[in-house]
Amino acid sequence: MDMDGTKVGGTTFDPTGHRHTAADLLKYADPARITVLLRATAQRILFRNVTGQHKNPQAYGVVYKDEAGNIHEARLKGFSAGEIILSAGALGSPQLLMLSGVGPTDHLKSFGIEVLLDQPMVGHGIADNPMNIFAVPSPEPLTITSVQVVGIGPGYYMESLTGFNLVAALLGGNSPTVPYFFQGGVVGEKLARPLSRGYLRLKNLDPEDNPSVTYNYFTEPEDLRTCVEALQTVMRVIDTQALSEFRYPNQTVEYLQALTANLVVNNRARSAEDATSLEQYCSDLVMTIWHFHGGCEVGKVVDHEYRVIGVAGLRVIDGSTFSFSPGTNPQATLMMLGRYMGILIGNDGAALLLIEKDVGDETEALVYDEEKEGDALLGLDMESATLLDEFPEDLDLSLVSHKIEIEFHNTKPDMNDKSRAKMLEDAETEMFPIFK
Repeated sequence: MDMDGTKVGGTTFDPTGHRHTAADLLKYADPARITVLLRATAQRILFRNVTGQHKNPQAYGVVYKDEAGNIHEARLKGFSAGEIILSAGALGSPQLLMLSGVGPTDHLKSFGIEVLLDQPMVGHGIADNPMNIFAVPSPEPLTITSVQVVGIGPGYYMESLTGFNLVAALLGGNSPTVPYFFQGGVVGEKLARPLSRGYLRLKNLDPEDNPSVTYNYFTEPEDLRTCVEALQTVMRVIDTQALSEFRYPNQTVEYLQALTANLVVNNRARSAEDATSLEQYCSDLVMTIWHFHGGCEVGKVVDHEYRVIGVAGLRVIDGSTFSFSPGTNPQATLMMLGRYMGILIGNDGAALLLIEKDVGDETEALVYDEEKEGDALLGLDMESATLLDEFPEDLDLSLVSHKIEIEFHNTKPDMNDKSRAKMLEDAETEMFPIFK
């Protein structure tokens, strides 16, 4: 089998079975200084023009709608105090920038939006990790499982899901006419680092409506070649002796290809070649696993400290800044990015180092401020990806196994996308192995 190895599937459960989300990070907040609005939706960002030579427009507030539909404004206190941080994701952040007047001039004018800043790269370069699956009917009911173990291939990942009615899941409960009730699972693959890039555009002026997104799946020939190679691996896996007891003996992998091609998994047109051509199958049966990224990329829309280029007082900190989606699921990486940037901003941009410290049989990771000796600002249990609350007052640097300068915000601007992606992948593997 042409696999480079395996890793654990993405999970936010710790060893005790408790699930963790970004909301856990709120326990680090000062309750007297934070207000969380539930079921409120951002409408646009407010800017003021700053007089004086070479002054950029400055963000000073956000218009939002509450759950009753009432419109409000939240404004920064003082003229220069604080910043607006936009974290609406790869679809929401480019959309809100455009609705606020930051984006391609011609596109904004076509909707009657007053152009604050001509920024043609907003919404540009958005991408998705295309996924394709093979449905595998089973003669016996299977235990319900999510992605637990991920196979790592050259340029792709392999995953499986079992124990559910695939047809009902794909069609929202409307069972089609099939020769039997489907029970079983799927074996699928997704591209790790697709080269194909698309774009995001507004459909209307409603921030609560989805924008129009074109991902341009498989427009780069290398992506299609990788997909074909990945599906060939999927077929070999399904054909192994280990999986034989979970499938019907008279159903070949070629039959399963034709079967899956007849299931409605997207709105694309079908071709008679889907049942025989893996190239056509990749293109026509492509699915998403919702790991969208790009649209506000570092070096194009935001700088290396995630400040929006050309305006003041505004940062974008989310997956829209990524050129590639890290790992099999970006959630943990995004949570750590948000936590790190919060520390960086609160620390007035002082240099931070990530330190791994061996403590008995466990390893802790600290974000450490070199200018404040012994001051551990952030802790992470590397085995469970759980943030730690407390550290000894005196940090004994003799316990430090090694330290790595964090380079999320200062990757070399002269590097091309492939070189930067490789560097970030190596850094991510070294710094956050639990997330790989």
